[in-house]
Amino acid sequence: MTPSKPDDGIFVEAGSFRIDSARAIEKIRDFQAGTDLPPELLWIRAANAAGAEGIRLKRTLREFTVSFDGAGFSRRFLEDPFLCLLDDREGWPRHELHCARALLRELREKPEFITVLSGTEGLDRRLSLTGVLRGQRRLSKASRDGDLNEIRIRWPLWRSLRIARADSESIERRVEQSRAEIFFEGKSISAEIEEYRRAGRRYGEAAVGKFGFRGRVRPLEVSGNAAERVRSVLHPSLDGVSIEDGEFDNARAAVEAWVDSGRWGMNASQEAFTEDESFERMREAVDAATVSLMRREIRTQTNRAARTGGLLISQAARLNALFDNGRLRTPEEASGHGEALGALAVDLRRTLWLRDAALRAGRLPKVLKALLERTPLFWSVRGFPASVRFLSRRAENVVLFDDSPWLDCRADAGIVWCLFGPEDRRWLMRLVGPRLRRARP
Repeated sequence: MTPSKPDDGIFVEAGSFRIDSARAIEKIRDFQAGTDLPPELLWIRAANAAGAEGIRLKRTLREFTVSFDGAGFSRRFLEDPFLCLLDDREGWPRHELHCARALLRELREKPEFITVLSGTEGLDRRLSLTGVLRGQRRLSKASRDGDLNEIRIRWPLWRSLRIARADSESIERRVEQSRAEIFFEGKSISAEIEEYRRAGRRYGEAAVGKFGFRGRVRPLEVSGNAAERVRSVLHPSLDGVSIEDGEFDNARAAVEAWVDSGRWGMNASQEAFTEDESFERMREAVDAATVSLMRREIRTQTNRAARTGGLLISQAARLNALFDNGRLRTPEEASGHGEALGALAVDLRRTLWLRDAALRAGRLPKVLKALLERTPLFWSVRGFPASVRFLSRRAENVVLFDDSPWLDCRADAGIVWCLFGPEDRRWLMRLVGPRLRRARP
């Protein structure tokens, strides 16, 4: 007898069932519409997903209005705006999904009415919602001037006095990665928009731009501890509105990444991403940007290495000011002790980042790995740059070191100056080899 497959089954009976759409919408409203997310941010997501260039938010005592350009809302959506949340098999546009969630979020405050106008000038469609969970909605034609889409919410006076809406500052903190410029009460609150559009073109950054993800990466601060495994930090946003930060392992190097997309897999509250297939695609996009960033930083390190060595020697007596209880100060903090120390803080932070990247060299492209081996990551006791390859080829495979510079001695330039003391020795052991010996002038 041939055994049956484990997934074989026996047909018993076929049937069908009906979903109570009103009850389903109530559940979605409570658990998916963004429990604590201000509705203004949900509208900004919808506008960004629609490809808007400008978003206008206006609040009066009893009314809130949001308007934006970009793609309009389809007749199908306006006839039943919550169908997309119950059945997404037909691939509803993202801006309509966001709009449905925003409408449900607004309905939690029990407004007097909600009106959605959408369409080209003179050919608008108007959706009126009043007690939508009881099926009271009406679609009609309208005409007006202005933006393509406009949503107006009105509350009874007594209720409006109890509703807390987001202010401009709380919105601004969440929309750094918005593609569209945002106006609140006629004033732009998108101070970061132009800076964000320049992402990847600024010093020390590289652009993310693959698989529907866009943003920027920059080196993450790496401590002097050679044994510490540093995870990359992610600042994600969903269609221009930030969601919960996270960490991830980047095979290339430790980076801080700001990434915006409409393709995140989201949890029920729409406030945090899930580590699904889209998350893996994001990692691939960030990996590609990290390789570009590493090439740039390697080039900068190589070009500045000799100057950095000269600064280390000239500022040798003041190098303690670079550290605060063993922690390398930020360039801003170090600059308070002099411009030269501020420049050194920049160079040393980049050096530590590249050392950490060199420890991951097994997962780097061969060309990049070879570049890192030739990049100066250490300095001699007389300030001369030294690469991992140079130190690995020392006579008898022994690396000589000292913790202090040799200012009055014309000794071998290959003796490594361990600026970070014992931690530098650990870096040497991990990057070059275990055979270290202290040298004396």
